[in-house]
Amino acid sequence: MKRLEVLSIACALLSGACSFAFGELTFQELGKGSDHRIVVANDLLEVQFEPRRGGGIRHLIGKTDGFDRVHSQNRFLLDMFMRQPYPGEMQEANYEFEIIDERPRRVGVRMRRTAAVSPHDGIRLFKTVWINSGSRSLTAAYQFLNASAAYRSFSYWTQHFAVAGESEVNDRY
Repeated sequence: MKRLEVLSIACALLSGACSFAFGELTFQELGKGSDHRIVVANDLLEVQFEPRRGGGIRHLIGKTDGFDRVHSQNRFLLDMFMRQPYPGEMQEANYEFEIIDERPRRVGVRMRRTAAVSPHDGIRLFKTVWINSGSRSLTAAYQFLNASAAYRSFSYWTQHFAVAGESEVNDRY
């Protein structure tokens, strides 16, 4: 992991909350266990990740309008291997994670999980979601690693990967 450019640190160890500021970007960890969340925000957008519950995005809130683009019953950027019954092993799995800062104005949450259910067992998924300073968009990068010596093929899909608009009724995912 690359060194983080940390401008300020505030940790409340008893409450389990930590904050790190990256210029206009902020990072905060909240909760414990299955309620553990990572909040990354810039001046325009707040993103709440759930690495202990499938590595998805629970909230995607516009700071100018306060509107959460993720419907309360869904999560955003959920992982799924084909040939596994829905919802598959990944959507509620406990992901390992790290916070990375590739540039001074960009922060990413990198989550990883190794599939345990055949025929995908041993395939390692790396998912990095970036938020840039001054941007309303997210960038997601995916990488897969086959840890076995055998040739393997698989199909994968990400559920809820786009938000079309700002209609509370029609366009929340």
